[in-house]
Amino acid sequence: MITHVFDLAMRMPAHLAVMFSMSWFGIPHGDPQGAGPDPSYGNTEWGGGCVTTNDPATCSNCVLKGTGDACLQMGTPQRDMASRRRPLAGIYSASAQDAEGLRRVDLMLSNVRRACDDGARIDAWAVQMNGTHDTSAHPGNPSCTTCQIAYDATQAFLKEADAAQMDGVIIPAEDATFYFHFGTSMGLGACDDTSGNPKQNCEDALTQDLVDMAAMALAHPSALKLNGKPLLYVYMDPAHLTPTQWGTILQNARNTAGTDFYFVVSSQNATQTAYFGVFDGISPWIQLDWASTSGSTVRAHAQAWTAGMHDPLYGAVGQYAGRVVFGAATPGFDDYTEDWGACTERQLPAGDARDPQVLLGEFDYFHTKGTTGLVMETWDDWTEGSEFEPDVAGGTSVLVSLRQQIGALYGEAADPAGDTRLTDRWTSFGQARNCAGGDAGTSPSVTLTCPASGSDGGTRGGPDGGGGGSDDAALSRDSGSGGSGSGGGDGVDGAAAEGNGGSAGNGSASGCACRMGAPAAPGDPTLSAGLALLGMALRRRLRRRAGCARGRAGRSA
Repeated sequence: MITHVFDLAMRMPAHLAVMFSMSWFGIPHGDPQGAGPDPSYGNTEWGGGCVTTNDPATCSNCVLKGTGDACLQMGTPQRDMASRRRPLAGIYSASAQDAEGLRRVDLMLSNVRRACDDGARIDAWAVQMNGTHDTSAHPGNPSCTTCQIAYDATQAFLKEADAAQMDGVIIPAEDATFYFHFGTSMGLGACDDTSGNPKQNCEDALTQDLVDMAAMALAHPSALKLNGKPLLYVYMDPAHLTPTQWGTILQNARNTAGTDFYFVVSSQNATQTAYFGVFDGISPWIQLDWASTSGSTVRAHAQAWTAGMHDPLYGAVGQYAGRVVFGAATPGFDDYTEDWGACTERQLPAGDARDPQVLLGEFDYFHTKGTTGLVMETWDDWTEGSEFEPDVAGGTSVLVSLRQQIGALYGEAADPAGDTRLTDRWTSFGQARNCAGGDAGTSPSVTLTCPASGSDGGTRGGPDGGGGGSDDAALSRDSGSGGSGSGGGDGVDGAAAEGNGGSAGNGSASGCACRMGAPAAPGDPTLSAGLALLGMALRRRLRRRAGCARGRAGRSA
């Protein structure tokens, strides 16, 4: 019997901004630019009810649609994706079973903080699966194309992050409502406790999913662990399972997996705060009740709308020791499917679902609460239009704004050079699958591995993630310790001097953590690295003469 310890609040790093992605897009064998690795386009193609099925094999000059899927902006032809916008980097296979898919995974991972580049200032990436029941993890069960694509995507994120030594940045995740919506097709029945449809079938499948997710996390250094325990994440709807039922699922999963784990959810109804009794952390899911609040400006309205989603959680969490409220941030909602064929317009805010003031108002609220944990909803739900991923019409503006807002929330200095670096990486990536004709091209490779020494601050970390574990170092997260560090380098402003510092250390051994001198100048990375090495050599001499204090352990929120 595994005894769960509710201590996530004590184990949280100083900041944990999590990007949540759907990863349910495929490239089929019959794509006109050459065979892809998947049986179908997945959710790149959709149609139903009043929405005509799109054809990703064809192109359209419309790069932005609005209410009723009417075209608002024309541009260079793009693949006809099931979305009101077009991905700046083009359509792709989320399963990452080929080189092009892996390069797209690397591009996404470049948004996560590394010692040499803080990307979009995201700390971790949660990849949603539609469970593991109908994937190659359980070959005796019915197959499900989008389930397999998302399962493969999760494996690819773990593999690529492992290879880049990006420890503690991937969170196995899933849609815990999937079986309740599609259980009949999955051989589980309707799971509504009607005759022949026991809900227990879906509960058992969810239990196995969590066992599989915990095993994934334990097998990969790139999976996020706090105090040595995996953190798992799901989207859930209280309409399907009670707190008691969830408690049983979690206990059975921990017993079967033989390990404890933290469990964080995004809830479709965050007013149901009794779930804190069994969950370690809760964030609200996007609520389409914009009209229920108001404000003198869009920004003020967005702050009030965000308060309406989060206030019940903040009001209740104090009654549950060790639990955490995660803030939920979204750039808006602009549903191509019109409520999955029901012909109901779902746009937030109505008329301008990409108003940049919405994100600013959300972060205004987070500032009032001192929010340290965030879930971005979502990276790539192109279908329902809540994506942070850059698009053709808007470019990188939303992602850059997110980077700036995360930095301001966490007390980090403005960094125009970092904003430009982020934009350049996306605008230079191109589109392997495009409308130019001919075979699919090849996108540039994205280097995730930081230099072995010099300006990188070790194998993990943010701008302050140095060999001495200084300040909010790095979120290498075990026991709240710093990100690099037990080796002999002097940690100055995140520059690790003599190198990687070994495992997720506490800035111990002979490393110093005095903050002397200015950070390395942005710009050319080779020049910055050289200046950093020179500066650190001089500072080491000064420290040895002055008797510098040993490095501090990384802080835990």
